[in-house]
Amino acid sequence: FNSVRLVNDANTMQIVDASLATGDITVEDGNGALDMFTGGTGNDSLVLDRFETIADMGAGDDSVDTNGYDYGDADAGTLDGGDGIDAIAIDDGAELDAETAANISNFEVLDFSDGTGTYDLSIEASLDDIRATGSIVAPVTITEFASSENLTLTDFVDTDAITVTLATDSAADNTTVNLVAEDTSENNTIDGETDAVLVMEEFETLTINSTGVNTAGDVDADDVPFEPSDYANTVDLDASDMTKLNVTGDAQTTVIFTGAEALTQIDASANTAGVTVDASAGGVVAGISFDGTDADDTFTATANGDIIQANGGVDTITLGAGEDVVRYVAQSDSVLTLTDTSDPADGVVDEGTGWDIITGFTTGDDIIELSSLLGLGTGDARSAVLQKGDVDGANGTPGFQFDDLQSAIGDGVDFFSDGLVDRAVAFASNDAATATNDQGIVFVDVTGDGDFTAADDMAIELAGVTSFSVADLQFG
Repeated sequence: FNSVRLVNDANTMQIVDASLATGDITVEDGNGALDMFTGGTGNDSLVLDRFETIADMGAGDDSVDTNGYDYGDADAGTLDGGDGIDAIAIDDGAELDAETAANISNFEVLDFSDGTGTYDLSIEASLDDIRATGSIVAPVTITEFASSENLTLTDFVDTDAITVTLATDSAADNTTVNLVAEDTSENNTIDGETDAVLVMEEFETLTINSTGVNTAGDVDADDVPFEPSDYANTVDLDASDMTKLNVTGDAQTTVIFTGAEALTQIDASANTAGVTVDASAGGVVAGISFDGTDADDTFTATANGDIIQANGGVDTITLGAGEDVVRYVAQSDSVLTLTDTSDPADGVVDEGTGWDIITGFTTGDDIIELSSLLGLGTGDARSAVLQKGDVDGANGTPGFQFDDLQSAIGDGVDFFSDGLVDRAVAFASNDAATATNDQGIVFVDVTGDGDFTAADDMAIELAGVTSFSVADLQFG
């Protein structure tokens, strides 16, 4: 067997000896019948129904769910996690006391799923990390947390806050929070995403590692094979001492700031699925340096003047009241793809995608920085922006009419030429009849050949902008 539920008479001694088992054993005590359990070398799981049970979990990464029973009772049994990384689930912080600590040993992970109250990690020295799945009953506080420890939340959705305080608060504390979307349902719907509220005020550096996994098992032919990047996890952070936030992992991530007063740097470059970050909230005092992913990012700037490098993907950037710099370092950072979606195709472009959209750009204040890594032409190529004028027929509709844009670009030959010099940058707008529909495009001649080739050059949309000059550029 690999799974058993005990439902025998609680007055009859029940012993489960799985010491010779090499597989994963799951035992659930159904009515307080289990007196003793011995685990094997697999990753065993034990759910208790009394505090008198004695358990030796053996080797493997095991888990014991105390299921609300107080192992600090005078008549309690003992629980030994054994070798491996073992977890003990305690659903009330009040039950993690000195009396409980005397009866448990060799557990490395505290599981506070369905928990409440304050958990003092110093009570049991072996506890290294903390985790929760699903939700909590009420706000939870974790105290005496070591900076080297991790917090993992899996398929966790709750508006109650998890507060973490350090055992020793230094000037350079850092930790990792793992947000895991675990989809256990075999269907065509994304399930199991994590959405948590964290209060972690004492940490100077936080890393949010956001991942997605589908553990539904065999997928029927009609089911959608979701990838990790299809999942989106969310965290609301109150972290007043945090100066740097890292976002990593393979799932999409939304970060909300309730408090982030000291924040100056957000590095999401190690995330592969895309992030959504609103730095205009949380009381950020200084400007932010934002390093985005190569997927689709959404970033809202502070009012303090930010440096934004959104990198690849289709990025949506909203600038603030300060003097912002939007930096481009690779041709793939913003690429215009014009597509004929008609069926059958009629040769006329119907939509434009792939480029970054920047809202709130103020000419004379904000800057588009074109890095030296782009290898743009020098000298006269940089001395002026070629003005292409209205390319959209002044039709007054929202956004560009992409068929007009297609006509304006034509075959792209000599698109950057003013008749004497090939400029590195050109600008066009739709000059809409309604100001709220104005849009501008910054074209960048990455190849330096004077021609515009959508696949090889760059295009950046500036919402609401109809004028743009070399004063709005910075060449790295």
